Amino acid sequence: RKGETGRLLLAVPAPRATDEDYAPLVVAMAVLGGGRSSRLHQRLVEDLRLCSRVSAEVTESVAPGVSAIAAEAMPGADPTSIERTVFEELFRLRTEPPSPMEIERARSLLMADWVFGHERIHQQAVLIATAETLFGAEYPAKHIRAVRRCSRDDLIKVAQRYLSPADGSVVGWSLPSRTDEA
Repeated sequence: RKGETGRLLLAVPAPRATDEDYAPLVVAMAVLGGGRSSRLHQRLVEDLRLCSRVSAEVTESVAPGVSAIAAEAMPGADPTSIERTVFEELFRLRTEPPSPMEIERARSLLMADWVFGHERIHQQAVLIATAETLFGAEYPAKHIRAVRRCSRDDLIKVAQRYLSPADGSVVGWSLPSRTDEA
């Protein structure tokens, strides 16, 4: 099974999409793992070279959902080091507020992803139908406004409330199988 790569998935509870904590949590997760300038990408991919990619996102759900951090390990990377680094960055987000530049970068990334994901007419139709069915027609505009106005204090509050793995999380690894070749 050569060529397999180790994969980490960390899941922590998240609020429903209509909760006031949802948009700030989305921004906090973008600070953590949204794009190449994110905290996790910089540490795990650029600095430590333990991973080839990392991401962080929050499910959009009518019920309480999940925030997930995913990482793909580089060949030979120590899973314990990757996991420890993810936990360190979660702790750092709870204790060190993101800089205004980090927050603005995260907002810009989220807005660009949202626009790109809804630029075609069928994507817009799905958005309208889904919003109306699950959250109410006003939900998309309300969510975008909430993302734009969330503050550093909002991010720290949601990070402390939702991004503490010790308060309830699931960590899963998919590791390449090792075979002893004689």
